[in-house]
Amino acid sequence: MSLIDRLRKGDIESLSLLVEECKEVCLRQLIHKTTCTYEDAEDVFTEAVVTFGEKVVAGKVEDIKNIKGYMTKVCYNMWLNIHRKKLMDESREPDVARFFNEYMDQEPEEDVSGFRERLFDVSGRAIESLSKSCQEIIRYFYLEERRMSDVADMMGFASEKVAKASKYKCFKKLRAEVAILEQSTY
Repeated sequence: MSLIDRLRKGDIESLSLLVEECKEVCLRQLIHKTTCTYEDAEDVFTEAVVTFGEKVVAGKVEDIKNIKGYMTKVCYNMWLNIHRKKLMDESREPDVARFFNEYMDQEPEEDVSGFRERLFDVSGRAIESLSKSCQEIIRYFYLEERRMSDVADMMGFASEKVAKASKYKCFKKLRAEVAILEQSTY
């Protein structure tokens, strides 16, 4: 009886056979093809095994000829998805830090404390010029450091994605307003 047949019949213990057969090959390939550590590779492999078991039980996986090759590809694709998500999160989240660094690059000869004070003054006035909902989103996310899922709930958005898109638009408006105020003030 094949591994897939055993899993379909409810023999979850047969996943240990999958681990024995595929673990070292999958880990070695992940480490060789990616930048992940051994521990990260183990985490990805464990997640892949669980996902594989769930898909087999749900009838979404048919008989597989080369289980090692299949699991290696599943692990690699999982790692890619995790890595892409991490890169997207890193590029989106530090809006304020990136904005401050860009702002600092414009006039490096000025002392940092005076520059920071000026930035906060202009930013504060710019926030006041935004709509109430934008002010709330910016306050919840940046000042109160709430998670986007919490912001979505508090603002009554349909999902976290809607909240992220709104935060992005509000921050873009804030940047534009800061630029306008800075030109008219300084």
